[in-house]
Amino acid sequence: MRQNAAIGGEVLPLHILITGTSTAISQVTKSILDRSIKGCTSETVDFRKLSLSAEQAHYDCAVINDLMADVYFRLPSALNGIPAILITNNDRILKDPKRFGLFGALKNASGGAAGLVAFEKELHAMIDNAVSAEHSHLTEAKPHFEKIMQSPDGSDPDILFSKKAVHKTANTVIHNVCRGNRPELIAIGASTGGTDAIIEVVKELPADTPPVVIVQHMPVGFTKMYADRLDRICKMNAKEAENGDRLKQGLIILGHGSEQLEVHRDTLGYYVTSKPGEKVSGHCPSVDVLFSSVAKAAGKGAVGVILTGMGRDGATGLGEMRNSGAYTIGQDKESCVVYGMPCVAFEEGAVIKQAPLSEIKNIIIGML
Repeated sequence: MRQNAAIGGEVLPLHILITGTSTAISQVTKSILDRSIKGCTSETVDFRKLSLSAEQAHYDCAVINDLMADVYFRLPSALNGIPAILITNNDRILKDPKRFGLFGALKNASGGAAGLVAFEKELHAMIDNAVSAEHSHLTEAKPHFEKIMQSPDGSDPDILFSKKAVHKTANTVIHNVCRGNRPELIAIGASTGGTDAIIEVVKELPADTPPVVIVQHMPVGFTKMYADRLDRICKMNAKEAENGDRLKQGLIILGHGSEQLEVHRDTLGYYVTSKPGEKVSGHCPSVDVLFSSVAKAAGKGAVGVILTGMGRDGATGLGEMRNSGAYTIGQDKESCVVYGMPCVAFEEGAVIKQAPLSEIKNIIIGML
């Protein structure tokens, strides 16, 4: 069993906070630390509740997991002053974690037992360094961090974590989708925390629901597994997108992890294209690309839903959907894992109805 970190020559108990977007990874991390570091006390905390708590001050270190973290990643304010380590698959964050306000970052375990051993060793070393180091570098790095966190389009990233959501007036077309006017298709976009949120929305949709198209930021390979999972647990059928798939009642199409997903319409009805392409709004697949295509293909016959996620992907496309007459829904702050994408969409006037995650499926069912 490994001794905990020594600070000033004295071995002290460690209090480690574990949180993130994946409960499974949090539990594995806790198991590793509790069994392998003597004197370690670890606690898992719901990622969504971090912003509500001021109790993190007694922690020596925080270990966060977010495999889908992107360039908009920002350390939750509740963790300010605590050395934080991020488990992620984002190469930019792994290369220079301090630019993102982190003490360090490491790649998620892979490669079976050998990979888990290597992961554990690296995590131990990083925690040792984190609790032994002075924290002044975090304060010094903050101005630089604030500067580089400006989004690629020049917008202020603070809007992604704003504590108030002011609905801006927009010149939009009043929606034409309502009870008694059944939608022709439903488009959903999500990122951080989205895998669970999507299930909450689609699991109980009736088997005869109009087609649902989804973009969830997720690495290649995982989208197929996630689509298969949706197919098992939903009343509707579900599959990973293939170029040329026809949209039909009772079918969920999930965007491929490395291809842009678009909806088109011809004389036979709606179909999708799924092709490799450049990143849009920082992502491939991009929610903006999907929503924009739905606005053009379906107009007032569509419903757009933007769920939890960092950044602003989807906000522009959802605005196009609203302007085309579609009914648009945004997840509210309280039920989001990260109130980023829905916040930007709401503040830019793209959202007609903001609702808790638990109510979104009922809103959709009420339109059927």
